[in-house]
Amino acid sequence: MFRKPAPLLLLAALTLFVLAALVLPLNRDESQYVAAVELMRYGLPFRDFMYLQTPLQPFLLAPFAFVEEGWLFLALRLANAAAAAGAIVFVYLAAKAAGGTPRRAFAAAVMLALCDAMIFAGGVARNDALPVFFEALGIWLLVDTQLRIRPNRRVFLAGLAFGAAVSVKISYIVPAGVLFAVMLYEGRRDRFRSATAYALGGAVGVVPTLVLLAIAPESFLFGVFEYSLVAPQQWRMLNEQAHMLEFPTTLGRLAWFLVQGPALVVLALVLWRRFRHGGDRHGVALDWLIIAGCIAAMLPQPSFRQYVIPILPPLFVRFGAIHGPIAPRRSLRLVLAATLVLGLWRTTSESIAALRGGSPILFAVADGDWLGEHLDDSGMPGKAVSLSPERFAGGKLDIDPRFAMGPFLFRMRGLATPAEEQRMHMVTRESLDRVLSSAPPPAIVTGGEVRSTPAAPGGLDAPLRGWAERNAYRRMQSPSGILSLYLRTRHAQRRG
Repeated sequence: MFRKPAPLLLLAALTLFVLAALVLPLNRDESQYVAAVELMRYGLPFRDFMYLQTPLQPFLLAPFAFVEEGWLFLALRLANAAAAAGAIVFVYLAAKAAGGTPRRAFAAAVMLALCDAMIFAGGVARNDALPVFFEALGIWLLVDTQLRIRPNRRVFLAGLAFGAAVSVKISYIVPAGVLFAVMLYEGRRDRFRSATAYALGGAVGVVPTLVLLAIAPESFLFGVFEYSLVAPQQWRMLNEQAHMLEFPTTLGRLAWFLVQGPALVVLALVLWRRFRHGGDRHGVALDWLIIAGCIAAMLPQPSFRQYVIPILPPLFVRFGAIHGPIAPRRSLRLVLAATLVLGLWRTTSESIAALRGGSPILFAVADGDWLGEHLDDSGMPGKAVSLSPERFAGGKLDIDPRFAMGPFLFRMRGLATPAEEQRMHMVTRESLDRVLSSAPPPAIVTGGEVRSTPAAPGGLDAPLRGWAERNAYRRMQSPSGILSLYLRTRHAQRRG
């Protein structure tokens, strides 16, 4: 075994996730998270711009808004790569602290890193890497009784970590709450003291969320709860994809995401071992965290690969802590090898595509520079309107905060009145003409949302393109050919 496995794991995982950051295609979900960090320079989530998750991530990543002009998008992908790599190391440390041999704990952490969902978390600028980092940190703090920290302080810090995960992504409230219940009912005589310390830590972790709730309650409740409960399902129904909301489809998709990597096989092995040999001193809490992760994965509709991520840290810690043989070695190795191929398939294929055609994120950086230069040449101040603000965030082109959430608020229908949209800094397709005509923007950027669907013929960008063309904006094509920049002309200024 290696003399210093933790630094080696960190370096290897970071290398893999940085590669993913360079080669994975741009994901439309990145729009809201990148734009939110940029807008932290001027305001607060919910109060000054809408946000669709609990708000800790923009606060933690706000310093990245001051990186070299034009590099914010890539910097946030790299920050997520570092957070995901940290989660891998904490899973190794937790598995070893829970009783696993260094070799098996190391193997468990490596297998976690090779899950497609984990690579996705570490490769894009979404809000998946930070909460899984906090979850893995919290598990390690709970199981490592050898740390030179008083037990109640250690449990307090674990609660703080889980509370921070909830403040980054609301779905982590399920494992955080389940763990609190386990402490109450499965602990020893001091369980109430431990549960209280954990709850106090969790309360500190959710302070940023509670503060923003108090500052802008209407926007907070709409963005974190109402939108999530209604809008994604509405969009699928409008696009004739009701089948994606059915329970069998959800289970099938989640199983498919787990099998892209060794997670599903490891889950089966952990279950087999649990029912054959029973639990251990940390097994009950980890088992319940796995169950809680499964519940959290099934709650959002429709299902996507990132929703299985809360399952992974407790699952691989549980696997890494197992002693003795698990299953027939030859057959197990063959099955795990097949799942590892599936886990790496997408990253490998995207790496080949990037070698042939270039890095998607570097194309976005180049396009962002180009957009800023041409807006400077136009000499017109103001904020650019776009459903793909991540492509120029942090550059010379300022983001209109009403479009900070990219396509997500824009595509919803009938969920807010015009007065509510104005109060909560939103623009939808229904209000686009009225809003832009009242204050024509200096620039409109399209090209990120061109895929035609039944609910958006010509793509979600079509209304923006149509408005720009009707109002005599001058169109220019970016060097990559992906984006179109519409600049307000003198003729358009007179009409405005």
